[in-house]
Amino acid sequence: MKKLLFSAVFTFCILFSQTSFGGQCKPEHMSDPDNLSAKEVAKQKGLIDLTDSKPKKGIVFAVCIFTMENGKLKLVDHKEAKNMAECLRAKRKKQREYKNPDKREKVVAGGSKKKFIMKCDKVDAEVEIKEDGTWHIIKILGRNKAAYAKKKAWEK
Repeated sequence: MKKLLFSAVFTFCILFSQTSFGGQCKPEHMSDPDNLSAKEVAKQKGLIDLTDSKPKKGIVFAVCIFTMENGKLKLVDHKEAKNMAECLRAKRKKQREYKNPDKREKVVAGGSKKKFIMKCDKVDAEVEIKEDGTWHIIKILGRNKAAYAKKKAWEK
Protein backbone atom coordinates (compact mmCIF):
# COMPACT_ATOMS: atom_id res chain seq x y z
CA MET A 1 0.00 0.00 0.00
CA LYS A 2 2.85 2.38 0.85
CA LYS A 3 4.51 1.66 -2.49
CA LEU A 4 1.28 2.37 -4.36
CA LEU A 5 0.76 5.63 -2.48
CA PHE A 6 4.39 6.66 -3.03
CA SER A 7 4.21 5.91 -6.76
CA ALA A 8 0.95 7.87 -7.09
CA VAL A 9 2.45 10.91 -5.35
CA PHE A 10 5.64 10.62 -7.40
CA THR A 11 3.66 10.41 -10.67
CA PHE A 12 1.52 13.38 -9.62
CA CYS A 13 4.65 15.45 -8.89
CA ILE A 14 6.21 14.61 -12.24
CA LEU A 15 3.06 15.37 -14.21
CA PHE A 16 2.19 18.67 -12.55
CA SER A 17 5.62 20.03 -11.74
CA GLN A 18 6.63 23.33 -13.38
CA THR A 19 10.34 22.74 -13.10
CA SER A 20 12.33 20.30 -15.17
CA PHE A 21 15.02 17.99 -13.87
CA GLY A 22 17.60 19.75 -16.08
CA GLY A 23 17.50 23.06 -14.25
CA GLN A 24 15.36 26.09 -13.65
CA CYS A 25 12.02 26.65 -15.27
CA LYS A 26 11.60 29.83 -17.31
CA PRO A 27 8.41 31.78 -16.72
CA GLU A 28 6.23 31.87 -19.83
CA HIS A 29 6.61 35.64 -20.31
CA MET A 30 10.40 35.23 -20.55
CA SER A 31 10.21 33.17 -23.74
CA ASP A 32 8.31 35.85 -25.70
CA PRO A 33 10.58 38.85 -26.41
CA ASP A 34 7.59 41.17 -26.92
CA ASN A 35 6.35 40.56 -23.37
CA LEU A 36 9.60 41.24 -21.52
CA SER A 37 9.69 44.06 -19.00
CA ALA A 38 12.05 46.97 -19.56
CA LYS A 39 14.36 45.65 -16.84
CA GLU A 40 14.55 42.18 -18.44
CA VAL A 41 15.28 43.65 -21.90
CA ALA A 42 18.01 45.89 -20.49
CA LYS A 43 19.51 42.93 -18.63
CA GLN A 44 19.48 40.78 -21.80
CA LYS A 45 21.29 43.53 -23.70
CA GLY A 46 23.89 43.81 -20.95
CA LEU A 47 22.84 47.33 -20.00
CA ILE A 48 22.04 46.79 -16.30
CA ASP A 49 24.66 48.01 -13.89
CA LEU A 50 23.17 50.25 -11.25
CA THR A 51 26.40 50.75 -9.30
CA ASP A 52 26.79 54.24 -10.74
CA SER A 53 24.63 56.64 -12.71
CA LYS A 54 26.96 57.11 -15.68
CA PRO A 55 25.45 56.49 -19.13
CA LYS A 56 26.28 53.13 -20.67
CA LYS A 57 27.13 52.50 -24.30
CA GLY A 58 24.91 49.96 -25.96
CA ILE A 59 23.31 48.77 -29.17
CA VAL A 60 19.58 49.50 -29.30
CA PHE A 61 16.76 49.93 -31.78
CA ALA A 62 15.58 53.51 -32.34
CA VAL A 63 13.32 55.56 -34.57
CA CYS A 64 15.64 58.19 -36.00
CA ILE A 65 14.03 61.35 -37.38
CA PHE A 66 16.12 63.29 -39.90
CA THR A 67 15.74 66.43 -41.96
CA MET A 68 17.82 67.60 -44.91
CA GLU A 69 20.22 70.48 -44.31
CA ASN A 70 22.76 71.54 -46.93
CA GLY A 71 22.38 68.22 -48.74
CA LYS A 72 23.09 66.13 -45.61
CA LEU A 73 20.79 64.32 -43.22
CA LYS A 74 20.64 65.91 -39.78
CA LEU A 75 19.27 63.97 -36.81
CA VAL A 76 16.58 66.08 -35.12
CA ASP A 77 14.77 63.60 -32.86
CA HIS A 78 14.77 59.96 -31.80
CA LYS A 79 12.68 57.44 -29.85
CA GLU A 80 14.03 54.24 -28.30
CA ALA A 81 12.48 50.80 -28.79
CA LYS A 82 13.20 47.38 -27.32
CA ASN A 83 12.84 45.47 -30.62
CA MET A 84 12.08 46.05 -34.31
CA ALA A 85 8.32 45.52 -33.94
CA GLU A 86 8.11 48.19 -31.24
CA CYS A 87 10.34 50.43 -33.36
CA LEU A 88 7.92 50.23 -36.29
CA ARG A 89 4.96 50.99 -33.99
CA ALA A 90 6.80 54.01 -32.58
CA LYS A 91 7.66 55.14 -36.12
CA ARG A 92 3.97 55.14 -37.11
CA LYS A 93 3.10 57.17 -33.99
CA LYS A 94 5.87 59.68 -34.76
CA GLN A 95 4.70 59.99 -38.38
CA ARG A 96 1.19 60.89 -37.19
CA GLU A 97 2.66 63.27 -34.60
CA TYR A 98 4.83 65.04 -37.19
CA LYS A 99 1.85 65.71 -39.47
CA ASN A 100 0.92 68.46 -37.01
CA PRO A 101 2.67 71.71 -38.13
CA ASP A 102 2.91 72.98 -34.52
CA LYS A 103 4.98 69.94 -33.51
CA ARG A 104 7.22 70.35 -36.54
CA GLU A 105 7.93 73.98 -35.65
CA LYS A 106 8.90 73.03 -32.08
CA VAL A 107 11.47 70.49 -33.31
CA VAL A 108 13.14 72.59 -36.01
CA ALA A 109 12.80 76.27 -36.89
CA GLY A 110 10.94 76.42 -40.20
CA GLY A 111 9.94 72.79 -39.65
CA SER A 112 6.46 73.20 -41.12
CA LYS A 113 8.09 73.59 -44.55
CA LYS A 114 10.71 70.85 -44.13
CA LYS A 115 10.49 67.20 -45.02
CA PHE A 116 11.21 64.71 -42.25
CA ILE A 117 12.67 61.27 -42.91
CA MET A 118 12.02 58.56 -40.31
CA LYS A 119 13.93 55.28 -40.08
CA CYS A 120 13.93 52.35 -37.70
CA ASP A 121 17.54 51.41 -37.17
CA LYS A 122 19.94 49.54 -34.92
CA VAL A 123 22.20 52.21 -33.43
CA ASP A 124 25.11 52.63 -31.06
CA ALA A 125 23.94 54.92 -28.27
CA GLU A 126 24.57 56.21 -24.79
CA VAL A 127 21.78 54.76 -22.68
CA GLU A 128 20.66 55.83 -19.24
CA ILE A 129 19.14 53.10 -17.09
CA LYS A 130 16.83 54.10 -14.29
CA GLU A 131 16.54 52.20 -11.01
CA ASP A 132 13.21 50.66 -12.02
CA GLY A 133 14.90 49.07 -15.06
CA THR A 134 13.48 51.39 -17.72
CA TRP A 135 15.94 53.07 -20.03
CA HIS A 136 16.14 55.87 -22.56
CA ILE A 137 18.64 57.10 -25.11
CA ILE A 138 20.70 60.11 -24.12
CA LYS A 139 22.74 60.41 -27.29
CA ILE A 140 22.94 58.46 -30.54
CA LEU A 141 26.58 57.79 -31.45
CA GLY A 142 25.88 56.39 -34.92
CA ARG A 143 24.52 53.51 -36.90
CA ASN A 144 25.67 50.09 -35.72
CA LYS A 145 28.01 49.10 -38.54
CA ALA A 146 28.42 45.48 -37.42
CA ALA A 147 24.68 44.87 -37.80
CA TYR A 148 24.81 45.98 -41.43
CA ALA A 149 28.17 44.58 -42.47
CA LYS A 150 27.93 42.49 -45.60
CA LYS A 151 28.82 38.91 -44.74
CA LYS A 152 30.82 36.70 -47.00
CA ALA A 153 29.07 33.62 -48.35
CA TRP A 154 31.29 31.22 -46.44
CA GLU A 155 30.75 32.98 -43.04
CA LYS A 156 27.21 31.85 -42.36
